[in-house]
Amino acid sequence: MQIPFDLKLNTRHLAWLQSLTPIALVSWVLQRMVERRFNHEKFGLKPAHHVLAAHWTVNDELPNRLSCGTIVIKPNIAEFTRDGLRFVDDTEVKHVDSVILSTGYTFEFPFVENGHLIPVQDNKAGDLYLQMYPVETADWNSLAMIGRLR
Repeated sequence: MQIPFDLKLNTRHLAWLQSLTPIALVSWVLQRMVERRFNHEKFGLKPAHHVLAAHWTVNDELPNRLSCGTIVIKPNIAEFTRDGLRFVDDTEVKHVDSVILSTGYTFEFPFVENGHLIPVQDNKAGDLYLQMYPVETADWNSLAMIGRLR
């Protein structure tokens, strides 16, 4: 059984080493590890920023699906046609039933006390483990923040 890539990086020892190492060096090493596992540039998925400059998602299925063709990377959509869409490279896909536009997300907790209990500034919520069981909700709730440190 192969351990998922992100789980390999989630150890106390590595966290301690990262706290002693300059962030630029950590980013460089992590970038090399990621690129060794999967060539993002080959599939047009390499971002312009370094690996730690944004939230990232690890998907162990993506390389396999790209290689066997069940997922195809396409450029931006130029226009929607009557029954499909055309991309900026002039390729077309016809008979499209649905299009899901994924443009990113905002990191927030509006569903918890209208966003006032867990404040988020600059896409960071601070140390949520300190608020694992917020005192403010003790009488009516058992909210637990597990697995999200910052």
